[in-house]
Amino acid sequence: MPAAVIWGDYFNQSQYDSVMVGLHYGTGPDPDASSYFSSRAIPAKAGAGNNTMQYANPTLDQLLDNGTSTVDQAKRKDAYLKIQQVLHDDMAFLPMFQYGFIEGTKKGLLGYVNTPNVVSNAWNIRTWRWQS
Repeated sequence: MPAAVIWGDYFNQSQYDSVMVGLHYGTGPDPDASSYFSSRAIPAKAGAGNNTMQYANPTLDQLLDNGTSTVDQAKRKDAYLKIQQVLHDDMAFLPMFQYGFIEGTKKGLLGYVNTPNVVSNAWNIRTWRWQS
């Protein structure tokens, strides 16, 4: 490997047959995962995103577009549930573990909700309040 090239360059350009890496797919309060699974997010094919496994599925692309193009919560939920099923059926990746984040809160804090689906558990901070 040339000195000027780092491992990340090989990873980002999908220069591997198989790879085991620690990834965190936390997407925030909006479950859009287009950056990881859309065929338009393949860096090795000039895409802007993190789809280094070069996963491509036209059905999934359409579901991702449907989920991000509507504000109707029922339609979004339906699209994201179908996305999960497609990813499961295709086994686009094989999760071996999930990172565990440990956070503490002060007694009397109401409205705090821990969730593994976001990077920060401050996702619903607008609902927090102190017990009176």
